[in-house]
Amino acid sequence: MTVRAVNPYTSYQVLLNLQRAKADMADLSEQISSGSRLTSLGKDPAASALVLDLQGSIDRNNAYISQAESAGAVLTGTETALTSLNEEITQILEIGVSGLGDSATATERTSLATEVEGIKTVILSLANMETSGKYLFAGTQTTTKPFSESTSGDVTYSGDGNSIVLDISSSTSISTNLSGETVFLGSGGQGSSTDLFQQIADLQEGLENDDVDQIQVAYDNLETILDSVNACLTDVGVRQTTLDQISSNLGSYNDALESLQSTHESVDYSAASVEYAQAQLVQEASLSVLSNQSDLTLFDYLA
Repeated sequence: MTVRAVNPYTSYQVLLNLQRAKADMADLSEQISSGSRLTSLGKDPAASALVLDLQGSIDRNNAYISQAESAGAVLTGTETALTSLNEEITQILEIGVSGLGDSATATERTSLATEVEGIKTVILSLANMETSGKYLFAGTQTTTKPFSESTSGDVTYSGDGNSIVLDISSSTSISTNLSGETVFLGSGGQGSSTDLFQQIADLQEGLENDDVDQIQVAYDNLETILDSVNACLTDVGVRQTTLDQISSNLGSYNDALESLQSTHESVDYSAASVEYAQAQLVQEASLSVLSNQSDLTLFDYLA
């Protein structure tokens, strides 16, 4: 019997086809299971670079959104405190109106002074309000209690007048806080006609001493301070609107980037399944050829 010689080149080519088919099947299987056709950077260098660049933009935008959420939490706490402050000052003004009434007696004014003292305590707690363990109205000294009251009733400020600024986009920054100086001391500073605590003390003193003139001056100053507090509320509202708009824009932009990213990265399951089936046929055909080669076994090629 004649033994047919094996063509070395044919055997090599068949083995090479088998190896390629196995590699293609492994790669396609990973694509199908992961949902990504870019199983390695070398698969499609241009698409891989684009996807990585898009992911970098998405990550940066998510960081900005996180910053905006942090700023929003502080501004929401500030708005809550200012709204309550508005209500308390309004109540003090109502007491002032009663104290200025022609029919008010010295005894009644003394009683009204006690009410003012109680409201002052509430306002002091608002001035020292915290969010996430940080004082809202301490400027940048967020771990320092901003307002303290002495035994004589004087209130002093220990914070600063600085702003805490966060980047909420590549081109936009926002101040997340209002300092105690801005809200409670005003442009005149401590002890002035714009100092809320000083004017509360003056009103209380006028009521206790039955001094209508002092009551009137403190009342007028407190009306001006209330207008300033309302201006602060408006300012906070504008900042929150800005935050919401930018966060929404960044979210929409990220949706568009993720859609573009998916276009270049996501696997086409139908096409991948067809390619997998084709690679499987190549593997089966190669195995069939190898198994029929004389003088060689399948294990010689798969070892």
